[in-house]
Amino acid sequence: MLLVVQESPGPDGSYGFTCRCRGPSGLVVVQVENSHLCLDDRLVEVNGVPVVSSTEEELSALLLRGSSAEIVVLRRPSSSPASQQPSLLRDHMVNPDALHTVRPEKDAVATETPPQRELMAI
Repeated sequence: MLLVVQESPGPDGSYGFTCRCRGPSGLVVVQVENSHLCLDDRLVEVNGVPVVSSTEEELSALLLRGSSAEIVVLRRPSSSPASQQPSLLRDHMVNPDALHTVRPEKDAVATETPPQRELMAI
């Protein structure tokens, strides 16, 4: 599933996760300390910029541009029912078919124009 996660750097200026470029999988989270991201999350976008084919250095440059980062990740669904998933998952799920970002705490659904990109599964 696609998730939108808001991350902010800690007092030392670093984010609470580490990514590594894993070949065709792209940037994958390999370490988590104080973050909403999970191990093996695959980064898709950072602040609206596609990072599927980005390097670790390019990711670092994107993260340093602002005071926080909105990160879209691809996460494997857990086997637990939705009611048992962390509230972050329930509050920020993306429906890729309708391109709606659901954020119940704001009582609104933001509709976005689909990006003009082609995805190819190999």
